[in-house]
Amino acid sequence: MSLPSFCLDKDAVLKDCLDNIKWRNGLPNYTKANTLFDKHKTTDHQSGSLKLIVQNIVKNWEKGFIF
Repeated sequence: MSLPSFCLDKDAVLKDCLDNIKWRNGLPNYTKANTLFDKHKTTDHQSGSLKLIVQNIVKNWEKGFIF
């Protein structure tokens, strides 16, 4: 079974944008937020772990992704 992209990548919502989406001020840039998150996070989850999957889902949800 393969997992959806939003479970594997914290920026999937931006990469999977539909062509018909019109951003008011252009595609959002989360570079600063991602950098601060990576700098201040207290745990580095193991690749493929349930904790990392949940973290990726939450990060996509915070960016406005609707499942």
